[in-house]
Amino acid sequence: MQFKITDPAAVVFARHFYEAIAEKDPVDVAVAEARQAMFSSDRNGIEWGTPVLFLRSSDGQLFDIRDDFWPRLWELLKKNWGFLMLLGACAVALILGLRAPDPSPQPPDKESRSGSTPPPDNPVHPPNTRGCPRSKLLGLEFVRIDPGTFIMESKRSFAGKKRVYEVEITRPYCMSATEVTQEQWYNVMHYNPSAHKGIERLPVENVSHADAEKFAAELNRLEPGVGYSLPTEAQWQYGAQADTGQRFAFGGDPDDLSLYGNCKGGNDGFDGTAPVASFRPNRWGLYDMHGNVSEWVVDWYAEYPWEPRSDPRGPLTGTRRVRRGGSWDIVAKNCDAVTRNDSEPGTRADDVGFRLVRTPED
Repeated sequence: MQFKITDPAAVVFARHFYEAIAEKDPVDVAVAEARQAMFSSDRNGIEWGTPVLFLRSSDGQLFDIRDDFWPRLWELLKKNWGFLMLLGACAVALILGLRAPDPSPQPPDKESRSGSTPPPDNPVHPPNTRGCPRSKLLGLEFVRIDPGTFIMESKRSFAGKKRVYEVEITRPYCMSATEVTQEQWYNVMHYNPSAHKGIERLPVENVSHADAEKFAAELNRLEPGVGYSLPTEAQWQYGAQADTGQRFAFGGDPDDLSLYGNCKGGNDGFDGTAPVASFRPNRWGLYDMHGNVSEWVVDWYAEYPWEPRSDPRGPLTGTRRVRRGGSWDIVAKNCDAVTRNDSEPGTRADDVGFRLVRTPED
């Protein structure tokens, strides 16, 4: 560090720096990741600019992480097996002799998660639905998202820098509180393409970008004048972060993800898709913005610009479309509100679906 730094900023820097090192990123990339994490945690501060790096290594690697750790550990355990068994027996006896009844409440099971009380740092307000009535045909609920400003950033570095730019949402919009379900899809399209069948509350999946746009067009024909569409990438992220500025709208700690989303490797009780709204909503009342199904957005994929933008929609043409939010088959760290995925528009997969936006009535 070239200047004095506070303890909270140092904790953020150290955590993300060593996480990147553990993933075998070069040390200069790890420093960039950690600095970006500091910037995201306190955009009004300047401490993110204090860490500097002087590196002589040509490849950016300080050390190699050995791949033979587990075989070597196993050999060590086998050589000391008898002693370890004795030590374990003593520990069990001690625990059984000293342990008192645990009066603490048990964590909520999966049936009570969505209705459980959110942690104090993530108050959920009654959703703002002004000018955003539910779909008359589908019963699909919508939440009003008012204008605001936020930061979009790329995880990739370009010449040692990440693309970070300010986005302004200038007009309100209504976003569906949940992903489109198989039942809602069937009521419009009259077939069910999903691999994980469960027509009432499971999200529709196995749909391409073109399929999702056809659904919106047909719904507009059946409910004229409403203006249904896929969200832009900026609208999606603004809704997902719910004005927190965090990777995870519930406070930034991935350990809480199993309460808010259905992602790979989490203890959330689902091996595939989950019924929509099975988990807690974010503070704006939007469900499953982390995980369940990866969601198509309008935008063609391209690298972010460097300069601020208002109501961006991405490039006019391209070869791949953007998906956001992760899915039940994507690891937790990539189920956040900033990670981008991209696919050819015709891609269909059992973890890809969508949600809708619509024009407010006032």
